[in-house]
Amino acid sequence: MTFLSGIKFGRKPKGANLSSPLEGKLQGHNETKSTVAEAVAEGRGPRAVRGKRRWIGYLTLGCALYLSFLVALIPAGWLAWGVIKFSKGAVGIEQPQGTLWRGRGKLIVFYPRATPRQLGQTKWRIKPLWLLAARLQLRLKITGTDIKLRGTFRIGPKTITAKNTTISVPAQLIGAFYSPVILFGPKGQIRLSTDSLVLDDSGLHGDAEINWQGAGSKLSPVQPLGDYRLNIKGTGKTASLKLATTRGVLELRGQGNWNVLGDGRIQFSGSIKSRGRKRELDSILQFFGKDRGGYRQLKLNTRLSLESILGKK
Repeated sequence: MTFLSGIKFGRKPKGANLSSPLEGKLQGHNETKSTVAEAVAEGRGPRAVRGKRRWIGYLTLGCALYLSFLVALIPAGWLAWGVIKFSKGAVGIEQPQGTLWRGRGKLIVFYPRATPRQLGQTKWRIKPLWLLAARLQLRLKITGTDIKLRGTFRIGPKTITAKNTTISVPAQLIGAFYSPVILFGPKGQIRLSTDSLVLDDSGLHGDAEINWQGAGSKLSPVQPLGDYRLNIKGTGKTASLKLATTRGVLELRGQGNWNVLGDGRIQFSGSIKSRGRKRELDSILQFFGKDRGGYRQLKLNTRLSLESILGKK
C-alpha cells in the first residue's frame, strides 16, 4: 500500500470547488425530480397538460360545428331582406322558404312602384365558399306563366357577372320600363341569352343576344310581323348594337352605340320597310315618318345608365 501513502484523506479545503461530475449529475437529477413533483402537485404534469389541450381542442371543434350548424340553417328570409336592400325596394321575394343557401319564393317587381308585378316562382342556390373571396355566387331559376330565367350570377364589390344565362319575358313587359313602347302595344316573346357578360366599374364586357320572337303590335292587323335579333357587344365604357330581321313581313335593321356608364345615352339609327302586304302595314309604318323610297327611318335616342346598379349613384 506504499502508493497510497502520499495521499491524504480529510476535509475539502475552504473555498475550493471540488464537486465531482457524479455529484453534479445527482444534483441535476434531484432538481428535475423536484420540478416534476411540483408540477404534478399543482396539476401541471405532462398528463394534466395533455388533458387540458385535448379539452381545449374538443371545445374549439364543438364551437366550430355549432357555428356551422347555425350558419347552415340561416332562414331564407335573410335573402329576401337582402334582395329588397340591394334593389332599393324594386325587387322582393314573398313567402320565402328553405334556407339562405337553398330555397324558393315568389319574385315580385315593384316597377312602377305603385304596381307590383309577380314574375313567378323562384328557386336559388348559393355556394358559401365564394363568400370567402368576398363574392356571392347565385344559381337562379324563375318559372312563371310567361317568364323564364335560368343562370348563374356572381356579385362582388362593384362587379356583376352573368354566366350561361337565358331570360325570356313577354314583350308587353317592356312598357313597364320604357313607357313610349306602350303606344305600340308590343306582342310576342323577348329572349336574352349570354354565355358571359360582366358589368364592373370599367364598363360592360362580353356579348349578349336579344331575340324578339313572334313580334307584333296592336297597331297592325298583320300578326305576327316577324322575328328580330339584337346583338350587344360590350367593350368597356361603350357597347355596340346591331339589329337584324331573321324572318317576317316587316324588315327592321340598324346599328348604334350605348354609353353604358356616364349618362347612359343610346344612339341608334336604321330603317324599317315592308316585305309585302304594304297596304296592311301602312298603319304602323306611318309612325316612322315619310317614305324615303321604299323605307322609313328608324331612330332611337334615349338613356339607360348602369352605374346605379354598381352603386355609383
